Amino acid sequence: MKFLYKSKTGMTLVEILITVSLFAAVSLAIYRSLDGGIRVWKKSQQLVIEENIAIFFDKFTSDLRNAFEYSLIEAKGTENSLLFPALVYTPQDQALGKDAYVRQIGSIEYYFDAGERAVYRRQFNYSQAVKNKMVDAKKVLSGIDEMNLKYFFMSEKKGIDSRNFSAVLPYGLEVEIKFTDMYGARSLNKIIFIPKKI
Repeated sequence: MKFLYKSKTGMTLVEILITVSLFAAVSLAIYRSLDGGIRVWKKSQQLVIEENIAIFFDKFTSDLRNAFEYSLIEAKGTENSLLFPALVYTPQDQALGKDAYVRQIGSIEYYFDAGERAVYRRQFNYSQAVKNKMVDAKKVLSGIDEMNLKYFFMSEKKGIDSRNFSAVLPYGLEVEIKFTDMYGARSLNKIIFIPKKI
């Protein structure tokens, strides 16, 4: 009697079904974890714009607290930009040290660029401010729809608000940042008082 041995090189139907089921289960688990991760990332990105606006408000407030009236540097304000004299940190003379900074009179400008959907900041040292020399601007806030400024002045009868001014610093201003996120069009406002230096 002869025994015939057959080699088992193929897979049975049960083995194929088990393999496909395991592959489907692992794929589903990977998909769910990636989908959950993407949702968490999107949610965190929505909070980033609010955090960036809060940081911008703090920087803007800090710069305005260093503002003062100075006859050689004129303050100017429009609905979307503000230029004012202030104490600024600038690099010291190269001969004295390349990493040293000094605090001196200068000016600071903030302006909104609608095409870039961003707010830029320029800082001028004393000679640049007096000569109205242009310097490079740095982006301090991006991904917004609008920046609106409203200025507050005091008169003998009552307070006055304005969208534009020239020469005299206001007593305060309201900054409104408009942006769009997953909740729709929203805005954040901050009122900043400018201390008058005597």
